[in-house]
Amino acid sequence: MEVSSIMPKRPKQFHNESMSGYLFRLFKSNHFMPNSNYLRELELTYAQLLNNEVSDEIFYRICPWNRKRDFTYMNNTKSILGVLNDSWCNKLIQKNNLKFCPLCIQENFYHQLEWCILPLKMCTKHFVILQEGCGTCSKPLDYFSFIQQSCIFCLSPLNRLSIDQIQCDIFSNSQLNLKKTLIFREKSVVFDLEANDYIELVFASIRFLDGFKDFTGFSQDNMDIFHNRKYKTKSSINLAIAFSNADWLYTNFPNHFYYVLDLFIAKYKGMKRYGAFQHFETVVKRDCFTEIRDAFHQYCIQKLESGIIRRDFGVFREEPKLLQKRKIIRREEVKIEKGVTYGKMFRLAKNNLVQMNQSKRNEYYIDQTTLDMYLKEEKRWITKKEAALILGIHAASLESLIRSDLFEVSLKYSGKSKRINLDEVKELVARCRGELVKSIPSDYISFHDALIKYTIFNLSIVSLIQLILSGVLIPVRQNSEVTLREIYLNNDKLYKCLIAHKERNLTEKGYFFSDLLKVFKIGEKRLHRLLKEHNILPDIVSHYKDGRARFLYKETSKKRIQEVLVTNKKIRD
Repeated sequence: MEVSSIMPKRPKQFHNESMSGYLFRLFKSNHFMPNSNYLRELELTYAQLLNNEVSDEIFYRICPWNRKRDFTYMNNTKSILGVLNDSWCNKLIQKNNLKFCPLCIQENFYHQLEWCILPLKMCTKHFVILQEGCGTCSKPLDYFSFIQQSCIFCLSPLNRLSIDQIQCDIFSNSQLNLKKTLIFREKSVVFDLEANDYIELVFASIRFLDGFKDFTGFSQDNMDIFHNRKYKTKSSINLAIAFSNADWLYTNFPNHFYYVLDLFIAKYKGMKRYGAFQHFETVVKRDCFTEIRDAFHQYCIQKLESGIIRRDFGVFREEPKLLQKRKIIRREEVKIEKGVTYGKMFRLAKNNLVQMNQSKRNEYYIDQTTLDMYLKEEKRWITKKEAALILGIHAASLESLIRSDLFEVSLKYSGKSKRINLDEVKELVARCRGELVKSIPSDYISFHDALIKYTIFNLSIVSLIQLILSGVLIPVRQNSEVTLREIYLNNDKLYKCLIAHKERNLTEKGYFFSDLLKVFKIGEKRLHRLLKEHNILPDIVSHYKDGRARFLYKETSKKRIQEVLVTNKKIRD
């Protein structure tokens, strides 16, 4: 008998429906139950049918009419494991027990492909916990019971279930990421890893997480991840929590990563510690884990220098070159050779200027590279107050000079306050001191008085220094060693420079309303009326914090106004 005659009723296949789920719906629609002879003829075992391990060829033999369709959804286990190694099948695929979303089956009663993923315990549409097995007697479900919509043990209907809404964003985001990685073949949000690399990283990382609290806050219990132990069974929820914690481990990287490693080292010793570190080192050798590998190596070096782990640790056997990166000396050597007291070393270490670690035996080790760098650079940086005394200006004016990139600043040498490069301060004074004269001419004005007098031109200390550095103004002085306060400038030349600068700004940037009044020598009411009658709008409108507006007119707008004034004058004449 042909298969097509056995299955005259052919229900529609949903795009995300598992292959075995569709076959059992097909069997139910045609009141057909596959027996051993039927499965033997198809070369299919009942276990493969129950675990969604039906091949494409067997599916077409059962449903030959699907060959004629333009598109058929081949949602079997192979579609999930297509990008993964075969070894992940037992760890990632749900077997011998079905799970389902209590809300999805109320909309359309069919089994979805994503429910076959063992670590997936959340409905990615409704954000509720997936029901696993019978909610009444907790017995496992197979496809036959699922399609019958009732448990074969207690006969309870599957649609009478409690709904647990997920409130933890970290857990739900991890479950969404897992679905996108395995079902849609997208890159993981963890370092943009491919599916196979992501799964390997997760299972290498959960060795550090097993036995600790749930860092995501989803569960209050300690994580119990591994099932290959006495009286242990596979648990979808435990593995889902493990995946969410592994994703959390690589957020805010490497802070969370180092935090968990610290907890792991403090709790475990011996083979458990060595085995987890060595397995992790083996996994992160590939190029896609470069950032993780570098952070992991840096952590191991830090623990080696602090005396927590030994140099025969498995990581250093795999990468012996890591031992060459140690650059630490004892605290006593620093005091004798560098002359740095213990108190200063602690202060520098507290401010993260010098790295200092303490071993279990209360021995302190100093990073030699950072110490030498600090001692060398410390002499080249001064405070703003010291720079202001050398320049002869107020300390508050230093900020404008810093913003104009005249000085290089650093925060590394005195905590929160800025330090300024001493060489650059001395060089600026040398370039601005000008010519040495016996007496100051009467038509010269001091640097400080010029800033006060020409405030109406928006003269700032930065613009005045730039005029001197460009050679437009040549200052004079009476003493060989002076500051900016003791230099003098030609008053007339400075005034001409400011006028020319203002005219250039008007041409380049534009004219304010008050500037147009002065240029055309007309009244405010007349100019307002002229602009309104000829629809001359400002090119730029700027608003102050108090709500006032200022209008800026470009050169083209100024010429239009001038043409209107000339035309009006001709008409009057």
